[in-house]
Amino acid sequence: MKVVKTPAMMGTRHPIVDIEISNNLDPHWDYSLAKPCLVGFFVDEELTQFLLMSHNEKKTKDFVKKIQDFLSTIDGRPHAFNTKMETGCFKVLLGYSPKLHEIKPFNGKGVSKEYLFSYLVKKGAVSNFPFRDPLNGHSELCPELWRKGHFEEVRQHNVCCLTKESKILEHRELLLNDFQHLLKEDGWIQEGVELP
Repeated sequence: MKVVKTPAMMGTRHPIVDIEISNNLDPHWDYSLAKPCLVGFFVDEELTQFLLMSHNEKKTKDFVKKIQDFLSTIDGRPHAFNTKMETGCFKVLLGYSPKLHEIKPFNGKGVSKEYLFSYLVKKGAVSNFPFRDPLNGHSELCPELWRKGHFEEVRQHNVCCLTKESKILEHRELLLNDFQHLLKEDGWIQEGVELP
């Protein structure tokens, strides 16, 4: 188990959490089967990542205890890009989940973290980052990389996720305004509509 603290390139007004898992949940995405291997937090101007390097019982207990201790220090409710995943992962780890706010401004086919961040870059609302995601936004590669011991690549991917999520959260209202004409009342993109 390893804890990594890194100064962020910028600050965030709201705490953010992003979790990577060591198993593949596709195609049913039953989060109760998730095996969290990295829990990353972006609070104020610092990233704190808890990285599990094996699922043995002693290390997992230490991992869980450190995450619980860290959660108790956070002021306010954390935000997550997809609260279903983080809620499910916290329930697996802790037996409960802290209440989380959703970052994703709306739902629909193709509405991913990568799409929304790229949209903000194209619009000029944010700059692209001076560092590269070793997974190119493909979180589904985390399980295989983690199993092979490529922990630093998984950790760097999580840094990119947290940073992108902070920018999406910062520009959430802009995204809602730009896409309002494509949304149904329930917050989903209308069927048959292509994203710009």
